[in-house]
Amino acid sequence: MKRLDLIFEKLVNLHLVKDVGQIPYLLGKYFGFSVSIVCRENDRYDYFTDDPAAPKLIFVRRSSFFHLIIKARKIDVLMLFHIRHKSLCQGILFKLINPRGFLYLKSDLKEDAPPFVERGKRNFISQAYNEALYSLFCRMADLVSFETLRVYNAIKSLPEYKKLYLPNGFDVTLPDEIGIIPKAVSEKKDIILCVARHGSQQKNSELLLDALERIQDMGSWQLIFVGPATDEFSRRCKTFRREHPRHADKIMLAGEIRDRKQLFGFYNDAKIFCLPSRWESWGIVCTEALFFGCALIMTREVVSSPDLTDNGRAGLLAGNENADEWADILRALMNDPKKLEYLSTEGKKHFDSLFAWPKALEPLAQRLSSGGATR
Repeated sequence: MKRLDLIFEKLVNLHLVKDVGQIPYLLGKYFGFSVSIVCRENDRYDYFTDDPAAPKLIFVRRSSFFHLIIKARKIDVLMLFHIRHKSLCQGILFKLINPRGFLYLKSDLKEDAPPFVERGKRNFISQAYNEALYSLFCRMADLVSFETLRVYNAIKSLPEYKKLYLPNGFDVTLPDEIGIIPKAVSEKKDIILCVARHGSQQKNSELLLDALERIQDMGSWQLIFVGPATDEFSRRCKTFRREHPRHADKIMLAGEIRDRKQLFGFYNDAKIFCLPSRWESWGIVCTEALFFGCALIMTREVVSSPDLTDNGRAGLLAGNENADEWADILRALMNDPKKLEYLSTEGKKHFDSLFAWPKALEPLAQRLSSGGATR
């Protein structure tokens, strides 16, 4: 059994149900790796409490570099996240101590080039240092995965045999394990769902309120915001209800929901899912929405939008500052049951072909098990 250590010092409980926690967990559960996550004790970690296949958490008080110095020779696969100074140094140290070890980094780039080496952002010395460090890492790394095809195709600093296209997926066994059975569109409610940190500039949730201002009659439809909300966003919703009494009972702030069964229930009931973000590296909530058969609408400026919507065939795209376009799309979908059913069906097919974990992790597991980059 190969030992895989993920170093992610800032781990919090929520990470365990995102790619940071799910990929190592599933590699251990389905592909035979002995998995540990090296982190600081930043939170109460209760998502995996009763699961015997859960990764072992190794808490470090000082720096994870000490863990590498002591344990590197015993680690078969070192997994890192993000192209950043610390992760590059960790990877290089690992390969210097254990040249036979497999170094894998999962990138979340939303640009065509790593900001770490992008020119024009630092002085000459810092730029030269960053470029040298990144170049050394690229020579030593065995595998780097990219979430979107655009970034995967654009990155030329790595040879093809060291690259892997690995979009973020969703564990299809999880809903069944907690007693959730995905509903057909005909069984769902007239709900538009948005799951995010509402009120942050990135998530842009207020765009949906701007769109609803342009819709005269929502009929039986309701817009539900799930997730933590800033005081400013809560006030915005209160003002919206007062200024638009026709929609006063159509807006619901459900708050943060940590219970996965309850959260999945919202996805399962919703017919439409919206991601109005100004930027994302991926948008895992969209993957979850596709699994549950929601018709997906997201902003075209998000780098993952072609991957998640199959270039508009399995979902709809709108501008991240264009409330009129969002209003037109929402109005049309709310009044077109056949279009809703079509998008639900195509979205589910698209999910099954690319995002269904653990099956979609097989290429990664094969590469990690091979013990070296495949030319």
